[in-house]
Amino acid sequence: MKLFKPGIASRDEVLSIKSVYPLILMGIVLLSQNLISQNTLLPKYTDCEVSERYAYTWYFGENAGLYFSNESPELPLVLSVEVNQFEGCSCISDSTGVFQFYTTGFNSSVKNIHAEYLENGLGLTGNYSSTQSSIIVPWPGHPNLYFLFQVNIPYYDDGLTYSIVDMELAQDSGKVILKNELLLSKVSEKITAVKHANGIDIWVFTHTWGDDAFYAYLIDSEGLSDPVVSHTGMDHTADMQYNNAIGYMKASPDGKKMALAIYGLDKLEILDIDTKTGIVSNAVTSNPDFTGVYGVEFSPDASRLYVTTIDLMGTQTFVSQLFQFSVNDGASIFDNPVEIAMSTGGSYFCGLQLAPDARIYISKTPLQNNHLDVIFNPDRPGVYCNYNYFNGLAYPGLNLGNGKAKFGLPNFVQSYFNIEKFVIDGCCQKDFVKLKLTNSSNVDSVHWLVQLGNTSLLETNEDEPAMFFGTAGIYDLTLTDYFEGEAFENKLTFRVFPEPNVNIGEDTTLLDMGKTITLDAGPGFNTYEWNTGSTWPYISTVDSGLYWVDVSDFKCCKNSDSTQIVFIDLFVPNAFTPNNDGVNDVVYVRGRFFTKVDLKIYNRAGEMVFHTTDQNKGWDGNYNGTPQDLGVFYFHLIAYLADDTRVERKGNITLIR
Repeated sequence: MKLFKPGIASRDEVLSIKSVYPLILMGIVLLSQNLISQNTLLPKYTDCEVSERYAYTWYFGENAGLYFSNESPELPLVLSVEVNQFEGCSCISDSTGVFQFYTTGFNSSVKNIHAEYLENGLGLTGNYSSTQSSIIVPWPGHPNLYFLFQVNIPYYDDGLTYSIVDMELAQDSGKVILKNELLLSKVSEKITAVKHANGIDIWVFTHTWGDDAFYAYLIDSEGLSDPVVSHTGMDHTADMQYNNAIGYMKASPDGKKMALAIYGLDKLEILDIDTKTGIVSNAVTSNPDFTGVYGVEFSPDASRLYVTTIDLMGTQTFVSQLFQFSVNDGASIFDNPVEIAMSTGGSYFCGLQLAPDARIYISKTPLQNNHLDVIFNPDRPGVYCNYNYFNGLAYPGLNLGNGKAKFGLPNFVQSYFNIEKFVIDGCCQKDFVKLKLTNSSNVDSVHWLVQLGNTSLLETNEDEPAMFFGTAGIYDLTLTDYFEGEAFENKLTFRVFPEPNVNIGEDTTLLDMGKTITLDAGPGFNTYEWNTGSTWPYISTVDSGLYWVDVSDFKCCKNSDSTQIVFIDLFVPNAFTPNNDGVNDVVYVRGRFFTKVDLKIYNRAGEMVFHTTDQNKGWDGNYNGTPQDLGVFYFHLIAYLADDTRVERKGNITLIR
């Protein structure tokens, strides 16, 4: 059952807005999503190039903002923005990185990039003092529509609600077309999201307050579904101070794990996620306690979990800690904490957020802190994660200019940070590509070893090596980066797909004069681009010339094929004058490209008067040595091309004397 989808009659305003989306368009959207889903289980390197820059711009704290580009190891650009978020916050860009809107905090509203309130955007139910007060989820299959989930503190009975934003309305300034729809009355201050196993739809997870229930809501192209409920792990027991609701919850970027902090109980938990079903299971609860646990975040490869501790009472003697845990330790993960850093004197590590540059950023209190701390290499163990250590130097933190960090950082769909250790600018057979580290912070040198089976194809210490993929298949990559005498080795694989098999005919295609020929590239490709401008699988023509088509498949691999169309000028003249004047005295077969001919000529009585299989021999108008009278004769010509293609002609010849 869908909790919301376009066209529900009870929501008149949504119906009127959605009337601009014809059913035929919806059908096309669903079909395209179905086709794209063919790729979703393939390795990330080989998928079609899809821009997912939803998390490239951050608004948070007091007038603080960041913009991330693709130019690692450059630090993000610091923005000066109008925002005032005490704790939880969210913002969103479109898939290409163009900023859309953000939550504003104290007045529970949303604004666009121009700092203007969205139409109907005031009076949202999220709370500025909720740990994760909101998250924005792009609606799959609807590029301008967004679900905004709002999380209140348990003091109120509108714990989890959602709204829907259409950024095409109000002259592209945005409008909230559905607002504050109640899902759950009491929830902990926790919400996170991750992609479904199909790589398209999105799960949104929260946890109720007062019991052990995880709720998972699926958003697909049709709307929001009824929740999948999992009972596992600790009860988030109800307390008058609501402290057991406090603390972050995050899914790992690969969608396999969930981690959360229960501040009031001093407990951490890590669990498994099934992204096909939305079920959360196999809870591992920390023992011993970790006093004041608050922020949690996974490293890009999900091998490390980071946790912060705070004291909301503001105790000056409290020691705030930044911990790292090894996810691979399984059930004993919390038995072996590694203290990465500590802070005293009322300064606390607070929210943690993985970023598009594969680093983790940390907000700190006191509330007038104009810096963010940075973990530059979150996948590395222990001190090698390089907390506030950048290219050999102690790092003072990212200066926010006139902005101030508070408790929280923006909340995003965690799948946007499923960041590979290297980028490759092509992954199809016959691609000539470059390999490049995604995050080159704190890297003195790098070693690349690429193998196909037992054959080594590339071994180099170049920073950005290039290679040619002559063969499709599964390639092994041993990627080792070095820093200050330490080696960090990663065993990776990636797939190179074969080029599409397209064939529109022989290199030369012979065409009878005046006939139409259809050139067909075949079905099953994603795109077709003919030199005629057509984008259909086939074209028809009556003209000679060079024709070609470029195709791409659903893995975005490309290939092309061409053919030269040449007209067959095979003919027998329709008249001749065998009067020995040297002009048109003999009738010959005329034409090119033929290896064999068989010409027969008949008189009106049906008697064959001439026969030859030699194109160089013609009829001189005689039969058995006797000149034939003027009149109409009939011919039957069969000719063969080099590939044994048979061409037939029939017609009349007039003998004139």
